[in-house]
Amino acid sequence: MLPLSDKLLSMLNSLPRIKQTIFPQCKHSLRTRFDLQRNHAAEKLQNPRLKQISFKTFRHYKGTMEYHKTRDILHVKYILGHKDIKSTMVYINLEQAIFQTETDEWTCKIAHNESEEIKLIEANFTFVNKIENPYTAFYKKRK
Repeated sequence: MLPLSDKLLSMLNSLPRIKQTIFPQCKHSLRTRFDLQRNHAAEKLQNPRLKQISFKTFRHYKGTMEYHKTRDILHVKYILGHKDIKSTMVYINLEQAIFQTETDEWTCKIAHNESEEIKLIEANFTFVNKIENPYTAFYKKRK
């Protein structure tokens, strides 16, 4: 579910009500186009495994990477719109299978000014916490 602004709601309500839906259902043509592009890429790159990719593959990838990044299964559940946590638990197993050699060890750094913070952010460190006086910002990155 996405929050809609009042302006967008008024614009949608002003559209003529010809059908029950606002946008036409072109699932078949979208799927056909995707299959054509995927098959073309598989032939061009001479990689038949590309033909195994589906729309659901991208969803699984997003869920797995989001869990790997945050380690928060409830966040992944919310992002994917699952009603039951059991549906989301599959992403933990996928993440563990893909990143089984990776540990939960972190490299931690402290920034004492904005230029140090910029360098840490550019090095893909994640912000953890900040203390204002004296100015100290804590960052971490998975080893």
